[in-house]
Amino acid sequence: MKADVHGDIETIVGLQNVSDLEVTRAFGVRLTVVHANSHCRFFESGPAGIFEDVGLDLSLVGPSWLLSLKYIDAFRPLENEIDMSRYGPVVDVGINPDIPPEGTVTRSFDYKGCRLSFQFAARTKGLRAVIVRKD
Repeated sequence: MKADVHGDIETIVGLQNVSDLEVTRAFGVRLTVVHANSHCRFFESGPAGIFEDVGLDLSLVGPSWLLSLKYIDAFRPLENEIDMSRYGPVVDVGINPDIPPEGTVTRSFDYKGCRLSFQFAARTKGLRAVIVRKD
């Protein structure tokens, strides 16, 4: 069974207040602070349920945040199994050949006031991460 990527995205954009506690409740992961400075606090979960990792970066000086979901291999859908057309037109494409083992292709959308990005493995087309950012 593949991850419900669309459901996970709707959960994220539907959060009233993005915080480590809200993300913990929404995804059943335990976030711990891995780094902090005067501007931002960085959290990670490590493996939990269908997730290889959930990362959350929270600004301490404004309402900005970034949430990334990385799925365990068995739950990762392929690019052609995700209907990205529901998120509107692609606003950015990024290619990074340096990310092991095969590089990545990232497609980004502006969706419900957030920047939504899908990161895929370049050759095998498996979903590596879903990233939602609010500035």
